[in-house]
Amino acid sequence: MFKVNRVLYILNDKTYIHCELESFVIKTDGKEKSRIPANLISQIVILGNTSVSNYFIKYCSEHKIL
Repeated sequence: MFKVNRVLYILNDKTYIHCELESFVIKTDGKEKSRIPANLISQIVILGNTSVSNYFIKYCSEHKIL
């Protein structure tokens, strides 16, 4: 048995990430680009100029999302 890594890569500039109802919402230039259930993600890699909400950081910390 093996563990599958579920990594979310954010590569775009001017991106904002926050949590809504147990999912991560990704917005670029003020428009929602994606909504991903948080339980599908185990790691997040952010490259570039990206903003995150305080609750997003707290949620990732509490659920051990790296």
